[in-house]
Amino acid sequence: MSIRKTFLLTAFPLLWATMACAQGVPPSPPPAGQPPAPTSEMRHSEEDPVARHKNFCDEHHAHEIARLAYLEAKLDLTEKQRAAWNKWRQVQIDNAGKEQADCLSNVPTRETKPTALEREAQMEKGLAVKLQNLQSSRPALEALYEVLTPAQRTVFDRPPHGDHFAPPHGVPFGQPGPLPPQP
Repeated sequence: MSIRKTFLLTAFPLLWATMACAQGVPPSPPPAGQPPAPTSEMRHSEEDPVARHKNFCDEHHAHEIARLAYLEAKLDLTEKQRAAWNKWRQVQIDNAGKEQADCLSNVPTRETKPTALEREAQMEKGLAVKLQNLQSSRPALEALYEVLTPAQRTVFDRPPHGDHFAPPHGVPFGQPGPLPPQP
């Protein structure tokens, strides 16, 4: 028998036994005066929905600002391109701030959950803000795109991570994705 098989045959039973014993042993109490460490179940069940929503809005805003910094570094802009970039980037930052403000205006209350009608109204308002932002940034985007080289356009054209309209990994935009296997 190979060493690998011997290891697997002995390791898994030991692992299962250790896990079974650990589940039956209560955690040691915290030091005097210290609150107990929250478990993952406690964090998710007791987390404040208002704080969670605010954190979501702040995280989304931070990701957008980070995406701009990443894109700027990847483009390696020339001095001639810098003015168009700065104008477009400022519009994007302003728009991200508007979207963050809109997100924070929809903070849920602790007492009640929004109804389906309220959720849809919030979604409609958010989409209207997004559409207005897209329309306001279009002239700056066009001006920037015109001064980019073909290699920079390739970098710029990549959809941001998490884009729902992105093609499957490794498939150029506008090309059909791989076909599913035939039975």
